[in-house]
Amino acid sequence: MSRAGRRKGSRLRWALGVTVAAAGLWVGVLPAAGAESSPDPVDVAKSIMSPVCPGRLIADCPSPEAEQLREVIRRQVKQGKSKQEIIDYFVEVYGPSVRPAPPHRGFFLTAWYLPLALMLSGGGVIFLLLRIWSRYEGGAAAGGAPAVESPKDPEYQKYARRLDQELKEYDL
Repeated sequence: MSRAGRRKGSRLRWALGVTVAAAGLWVGVLPAAGAESSPDPVDVAKSIMSPVCPGRLIADCPSPEAEQLREVIRRQVKQGKSKQEIIDYFVEVYGPSVRPAPPHRGFFLTAWYLPLALMLSGGGVIFLLLRIWSRYEGGAAAGGAPAVESPKDPEYQKYARRLDQELKEYDL
């Protein structure tokens, strides 16, 4: 084996060793698959709309009632509940309006798909109108005169001469 081949092989082994070592360190840092860490109360509060401050998250609501709701979230986190369990509790108590986004089921699907359907149908209408308008020569309406008359037309020539004459008189 040549010297260049040995160098290339040693570099490859070195790169493979570094990759394996990095992967081993990463796996050691990651939590076990079954172990679930407790959620951050602030993160949970940013995932629930406030029932007392319309249009605001519980984390952003300045009212005293929202502080009580944040305390409820902190207690539930201390009890070991997951983020989804806490959100489900608030949905059960205050209704689905505390979700920042509507659920992906039932009638709520209209909130997800209606804007898309409106945009697609609006785009289709614009496309059809542009196709219809582009079929008319010169942009004129059906059966009407062209929008711009030809300079060779005698009527056009008459108005062009009159315009030139009036412009010359104006420039006195």
